[in-house]
Amino acid sequence: AHLASMYKEANYYYKIGLKYNFEQEKIYCYLSDTEKELNDIENSIKILQEGFLRYPQNSEILYRLINLSIETNEFNEPIYFIDKAIEKEPNNHNLYFAKGFFYDKTNDFSNAVYYYELSIAKNPKYYEAYYNLGALYYNKGIALLNESKNFTVSIHMDSYNEAKYNEAVKKSNL
Repeated sequence: AHLASMYKEANYYYKIGLKYNFEQEKIYCYLSDTEKELNDIENSIKILQEGFLRYPQNSEILYRLINLSIETNEFNEPIYFIDKAIEKEPNNHNLYFAKGFFYDKTNDFSNAVYYYELSIAKNPKYYEAYYNLGALYYNKGIALLNESKNFTVSIHMDSYNEAKYNEAVKKSNL
C-alpha cells in the first residue's frame, strides 16, 4: 500500500504491525513516513521519538528525527533525544556523530566540530565522522573564501573596506 501511495491504508497496516511487534525498528520509520505523507508532521515526529526511545541504537530512526526536526524548525527535540541516548550508551560513537550531524545541519560550526571529534575519540576507525569533519572544515573554508572575494586589496583601500577585510580575515582564523 505504501509503495502505491495509498498512505491511509499503509498507515493502518503499519499500526497493526506495530501492535504485533512486526519489524519493530523499521516500522517506526515507515509509519512516520505515512504520517508525513498524510500531512500530520506532529504525529510523524512523535512516532520517531517513540521509536528512538525504544531503540536508541537505531541510527535510521535518529537521523530521520533529526532531518524532520530540521525541516520543521524544531531544533531542540533531537538534542534531547540524543542526550537521552548518550546517557544510556555513553561510549556509542554513533550518538556523538548524530549530535555533530545535527549541529552541522543547523550551522553551529563549533559544536559540530566538537561532537564529530568526540565521535572519532570514541571510535578512531569511524570513517563517517572523519569525512563529515573534513567536509565541515572544507565548507567553512569555501564560505570564508567566497566572503573574502568581496574585498579588493590594494594600496588605496578606503578605511571602510579595510575594516571589512580585516574583519573577514579575523573570522577566518578559527
